[in-house]
Amino acid sequence: MAGLRVLERRFPASLARRILLNRDPANTAPAEEAFLTAIAVAEQQKARSFELCAALGLARLYHSTDRFVDARALLASALEGFSPNPEFPEIEEAQVQVLLAAPPIKSRRLPLEQFGPEIFSL
Repeated sequence: MAGLRVLERRFPASLARRILLNRDPANTAPAEEAFLTAIAVAEQQKARSFELCAALGLARLYHSTDRFVDARALLASALEGFSPNPEFPEIEEAQVQVLLAAPPIKSRRLPLEQFGPEIFSL
């Protein structure tokens, strides 16, 4: 939680986006628009660290709405050129989120009833 407070001090806009989500969690469009605007501004200003932080927030939003492919693509692009750095833990968090942004693997098990009793006899 302390890390979140530091992030909010460094990036007050992230707090505004969280407020947008808390106001109406079912309507993620305003928060998504705010994240996309933050990414565009950061790109324009060539502020890669701010871009990564905004992308990380948007990826979390995408993940919460089952948009795994969008989350992965967004973070992979935002991470280009970054190396892990203990002074910028968001890089490592984004790398983990890329791994977590893979869609859940659905079980491909076949029901045992599909097989006859001969499968169990050796």
